Amino acid sequence: MNKNYVPKLVKDVKLYTFNSIITKEPLYYLGSKSLDRTIKISKNKKDLVEILLNNINGISTVKEIQKKMDLSDITINVEDILKIFANQGFLEGGNMIYNSEIDLTSKTMFEVNISYDVKKIQKISKIIGIILLIFLVGAIKVILSQSHLFREENLLDNFYIYQTLPCLLMVILVHEFSHILFATLFNVPVKKVKGALIWGIIPVIFIKYKNLYFISPFKRLLIILGGVIGNFIVSLYCLGIYFYSRHSILLNLFYLNLGYIFTNLYPHKASDGYFALCTLFNKHNIRISVIKSIFTSRRNLKSNILLVIYFGLIIFATVGLGIVLSDFIILIFGQYIKDYSNYVKGIIYLGLVLQLIIRFINLTRLYKKGITNEKL
Repeated sequence: MNKNYVPKLVKDVKLYTFNSIITKEPLYYLGSKSLDRTIKISKNKKDLVEILLNNINGISTVKEIQKKMDLSDITINVEDILKIFANQGFLEGGNMIYNSEIDLTSKTMFEVNISYDVKKIQKISKIIGIILLIFLVGAIKVILSQSHLFREENLLDNFYIYQTLPCLLMVILVHEFSHILFATLFNVPVKKVKGALIWGIIPVIFIKYKNLYFISPFKRLLIILGGVIGNFIVSLYCLGIYFYSRHSILLNLFYLNLGYIFTNLYPHKASDGYFALCTLFNKHNIRISVIKSIFTSRRNLKSNILLVIYFGLIIFATVGLGIVLSDFIILIFGQYIKDYSNYVKGIIYLGLVLQLIIRFINLTRLYKKGITNEKL
């Protein structure tokens, strides 16, 4: 960067303060709502950044700003920080760099732009939420009163394969609609629904929000987990109604919702579970933080809690997904693999472990491509 360059901030760049979900300590972010970008500011540099912002006025050069910092006994490399600002688009004329994991690893299949009146939808969302809670209580009561049926019959006997695809589409719709529902409740606009292929192979659908990181971490956490919450509620509805109707499509929806929940809680990929943990522990990329924690002898209580929750969630999601997948495969090919069901389960769990290892390898490649945590 030229020492005679005169930097000027984009108009709405300013500091934002939120409270951590776990520790309740203040969290500082420098952000622009118009650009929908943020940088995490460490507590010990918050005051320095405020002073620096006051000097980036479109009049002083980089050299002059550095001189002012030096005269104030502030040890800070102005040029390095301005480069970070420019990469985020915070400086007028800066080249914004998009370095998110999804952008680097996926190929877009389709994008659907969404435009709606948030306030109107917000009222409808609250009504829907109340109705869902009332039905949820009823579904739980039915399930508890009919729980003995789990021991008396094989529920998978009524699982018909030809219903799987339409049921899966319904599960995906429930998941994405639930994200939108929670976002609307917290006045966060949805920009688009995007379909992509991760690594050119794995199909994913996800929601792009506007200004998601300009609300409190707790509200953001609920939006991120909104899809999983929606799938869980619908799975309970389906199971409760199934006990009365015995309609196979309800059982399909129950199992597929469960499978979708476990898949989305997996923290070792760019999933709801991963972003939820990032929000909970205020980390940009929690997987790198976990890897660093494993190989360091200086771990604090927070790091140990992070490790326990991260690997606990991996075990929970792996076991749950393994159960759903093995039951599903045994159901389809039961007559052919009846005597080899344990081997089938072993192969499925082995496959899940192998994909974990592959994701670790791919993660290393990603960081060589430039996924970084823009933090001051």
